[in-house]
Amino acid sequence: MKIDINHKLLKPKLLCLLLILAGIFWRFNGLNWDSNHHLHPDERFLTMVANDIHLPTSLNEYFDQSTSRLNPTNYKYNFFVYGILPITLNKVLATFFNLNNYDKIALLGRFLSAFIDSLNILIIFLLVKKLKRISPVLNIARLEYWSAAVYASLVLPIQLAHFFTVDTFVNTFVLISLFFSLSIKKSVLTKQVLKLVLSAGFFGLAISSKISAFYSLPLILLFLFFDQLKLFFNQKIYFKKIILSLGKIMFATLLFITTTYFVVRLTNPYYFAHPSLLNRAISISFTENITQLKSSTKKESTFPPAIQWKSKTPIIFSLQNIIFFGLGLPAGIILVVGTTSMISQVFKKRDWILFFILLWTMGFLIYHGLQFAQTMRYFLVLYPWFALIIAFGLSKIPSPIAIVSLIFWPMIFTSIYQTPHSRVEASKWIYQNITPGSKILSEHWDDGLPLSGDFGYHGIYQAEQLEVFIPDSEEKIAKIANQLQNADYYILSSNRAWQSIMDYPKEYPLMSQFYKKLFANQIPNYQYVKTFSSFPKLCLPLTKICWRWNDQWAEESFTVYDHPQVLIFKNLGKKQ
Repeated sequence: MKIDINHKLLKPKLLCLLLILAGIFWRFNGLNWDSNHHLHPDERFLTMVANDIHLPTSLNEYFDQSTSRLNPTNYKYNFFVYGILPITLNKVLATFFNLNNYDKIALLGRFLSAFIDSLNILIIFLLVKKLKRISPVLNIARLEYWSAAVYASLVLPIQLAHFFTVDTFVNTFVLISLFFSLSIKKSVLTKQVLKLVLSAGFFGLAISSKISAFYSLPLILLFLFFDQLKLFFNQKIYFKKIILSLGKIMFATLLFITTTYFVVRLTNPYYFAHPSLLNRAISISFTENITQLKSSTKKESTFPPAIQWKSKTPIIFSLQNIIFFGLGLPAGIILVVGTTSMISQVFKKRDWILFFILLWTMGFLIYHGLQFAQTMRYFLVLYPWFALIIAFGLSKIPSPIAIVSLIFWPMIFTSIYQTPHSRVEASKWIYQNITPGSKILSEHWDDGLPLSGDFGYHGIYQAEQLEVFIPDSEEKIAKIANQLQNADYYILSSNRAWQSIMDYPKEYPLMSQFYKKLFANQIPNYQYVKTFSSFPKLCLPLTKICWRWNDQWAEESFTVYDHPQVLIFKNLGKKQ
């Protein structure tokens, strides 16, 4: 018997279609959210790479790591841990459409991210539709519609669709690989070879976008061999058939690995040390870069971006960000309800395919939640499964309130793309209110203000940085005091430094006290004068009544790129 997510007040398919259209609109709306100021540091790096590299003139050049003009390490980018495929796609399209400059490449990259994440909505629809045929627990009418609609409304995918980074590409290629692997039946050696090759091929594209795609391999292989593995639990199957099944699995595995390898070699030859397709040696520079990246994200690291993680509680912090920000509280609550109910049904109905999906999802969540760095985008690969579970949860609480509540958080969050960026607004204020020649202090490892644009040029001011992340000492504080005394303004362009440092006073006791005094206007002669913020908000139509949510307590990357809070302090003791 099918369960129906329905309500007499709702037209389910129409509502799902509206949510999907809204989700697509949210992904493309406001792509130039920073007015060409390139305020996302990872995106800025990829844009610089895409702008500097050139398309090879021959296949020999393309595959030769040491000479290829497409290889970032042949320029000044010796530390490169991403896959080259998304950058290559961007470069090819930018060249073809005459968009091959720094600003346009960034916007094209954002468009590609929005487009490819919009594809995920369709892929999730098709994937869930196939899952329903083999999963007794998921035998719910319109579940594929609700899963697609829920994913369309989830905030983290919407936010990452606004950034030219590799994460959205990885997610899409993994989902397509999962779709084709789930399509394969017992006759894998005959009619299903093409689907196996397609699954392996898209998995290869995912690896060519980011090496972390390997985390999804267990789930892909589970889908690929699910029908074969069921034979081992069937006591009526003869030994001969089990041997035959093992042979099929071995053949399919070999074909999958071979296809994946050649796709990676073709789409990202710079993972490897030699241009020959048959030479499997990995690039030494790439392995050294990965090792360096891991060392910078350990608890003992003094690398400034790693300071934020030292105060965070494993798993709890990740769950907090997923529920309150990545999903939104209404969707987070429904996720908990759906997970509890789904686990109960899985054991009751012995739904092994869904059991392993949940096992992989929870395993991935726990593993990354226990890591030192718990960046929200690392969990993006889980959001399609969150969407499925939330859609399942809606079948348990199919009320209009529960369903409509899903759109409130994306509506509130996406308002940040409909208002000017806080750093842009702060820059305009600076040019209008601060005398040229004034000395403005900013902080190391953050973007200094003002930005340059048609509203002004930052060179008319003296700029100096405070090295707030170096180890605390009396000398450090004395130097900062001297800088403050000789400056006119001190501008915090985000909470990147002060939030991380104040959350970890054990390592920064002096700087923590400094910030407390600063915010209390207790630093000699310094007084707070202005704040610029673009908090997520919801405004009543035809009124000026708005509800704003201060989300600055979220994980750093969720706020500092597209809607940081800017704080401006003035030295009242110095005449300008």
